[in-house]
Amino acid sequence: MYSYLKCCVPLLIFYIGCTSTLIKAQYPYTTTAKSKHALGIRGSIGAGTQLYNAFGIEDRNVSPMWNIYGSAVVSIYNRYTLPFSFTIGRYGIDGSYPTFKQLGFSPTYKWITVHLGWRNMMFSKYTLGGQTFLGVGVELKPGIFRFSAMKGRFRKPLNYDSNKKYSNKLPVYKREGYAFKVGVGSAESFFDVIFFKGKDDPESVDKLNQDSLPTPGENAVFGINSKLRINDHIRIFTEAAGSLYTRDVNASEIENNLSINAKKVFTPRLSSRINYAFKAGVSFSQSLWNIGISYEKIMPEYASMGAYYFKDDIERINISPTLILFNNKLRFSGSFGLQRNNLLGVKRETTKNIIGRGNISYQMNEVFGINASFNSFNLKQEDGNSVLNDTFRVAQINSSYSIAPYWNWVKDSTLVQSVTASANFQNLNDRNPFTREFTDMSTWFVNSTYVRSLPIKGINMNIGANYNIIMLSEYTAIRFGGTLGSGILSKDEKWGLNASTTFNLSSIDHLSDGFVLSGNTSMTYNLTKKRSLTFSASVLWNNSQKFDNYTEIIANLNISQSF
Repeated sequence: MYSYLKCCVPLLIFYIGCTSTLIKAQYPYTTTAKSKHALGIRGSIGAGTQLYNAFGIEDRNVSPMWNIYGSAVVSIYNRYTLPFSFTIGRYGIDGSYPTFKQLGFSPTYKWITVHLGWRNMMFSKYTLGGQTFLGVGVELKPGIFRFSAMKGRFRKPLNYDSNKKYSNKLPVYKREGYAFKVGVGSAESFFDVIFFKGKDDPESVDKLNQDSLPTPGENAVFGINSKLRINDHIRIFTEAAGSLYTRDVNASEIENNLSINAKKVFTPRLSSRINYAFKAGVSFSQSLWNIGISYEKIMPEYASMGAYYFKDDIERINISPTLILFNNKLRFSGSFGLQRNNLLGVKRETTKNIIGRGNISYQMNEVFGINASFNSFNLKQEDGNSVLNDTFRVAQINSSYSIAPYWNWVKDSTLVQSVTASANFQNLNDRNPFTREFTDMSTWFVNSTYVRSLPIKGINMNIGANYNIIMLSEYTAIRFGGTLGSGILSKDEKWGLNASTTFNLSSIDHLSDGFVLSGNTSMTYNLTKKRSLTFSASVLWNNSQKFDNYTEIIANLNISQSF
């Protein structure tokens, strides 16, 4: 605890100093009326901490945790803007937990935006797809022409350390990259050409444990991204990319079989591969209906160092219609899709999916409305490059149905009442006669809530009930109970308090199996009009004879300042 306070006290002083400085920055030292508003700033800064403790089970969270964060936009003569944000924090006291520090700026002047520090940029889904980097970037949009570029570090190196608590983590190489995008058009119609390059630094990690080291990689991606508005009713989009990926930059070089000399941006090696990803679609819309059709294909092992994980070895087509009737009171929407894998035919099995979704919403009047939905996921495996054993062949239909009516009553803003109810049924139907005995599962979730609010007095209360049943091959589990909560807001809105508790009884195969009790409370106190203090805490007590008996406690404290 001493180490924790030793870290947090200086940060609290730092937070107070920052807020004082930022508030003063709103009033620049000028003497003339014309220059009084030369410098303006708006934004917020905050600091928070979290404590966690568990009894009876292994910790499922890290404690303590603290962070200081902020974001602001500085404007000069209302012509230049300088947005920036930062995050500084740490998980836990032990040095094996990560420390995070992020600070970024994105100043803008007319059609020029510059990114500095920790930023992320979105070029396209398959190339540079929002990965956070530490570096510089620029976006230029002078009229119909578009140009964007970035260069920075995507990942910092991490060495293997046998003395640390979590020494089983693999080392990580330093990863750097750059990208640029050149295009023409507007937000509704454009055509962009994109290039991304990423590479791991083989010298950034100690080689004392060569056998446990992952291999450093290299990646070059060429892509296009376009949208075209034909007219008010028809729109077309296309997104495609080809990825050259080397799993190990230390592998031997091979002859370049490409039609272009790409060695300056990518060196083909024995561990290199080339793959592509493609998606295209068209949408038709009218005042009362619209329909969209899309096709996507991602080849096996397609990857980009500039994008987060996405599923590969997949081909799918999707149709999404929407219909609106009776002056927007009745709305139908849904989608139907076909999907398969094993695009190269090298796997033992080919998995095919039929995916269907549907939703109906009806708003009868100001008081009553209802929503209903349906989802179905049909999975079936067929023979690939070998004959499958029927015992292990997967054939399942996973479906769910839900209905949710609601009522709202408002009386001259002095009394607001609402009742919501929902029922959801999910069913996993295993079509394989050899495995259905062990995998079939059905669940029911039924909930209802009544809320009563007195806005003028700042008082609200809610009461709810729930009934859940899970039917498995081994046992049937039932849980039912209720929730009670209330809140109050002072007349001057200086402080507010909310609290709720939930109690559920549990049974397994109709035999009592204890209970689950949880409580939550939160309090907000406005120190000034722009500075607030928030405290929240929750307790979970799980009492069970068949499963773990445990208690969890979480507490959060946060202070924020807007300016």
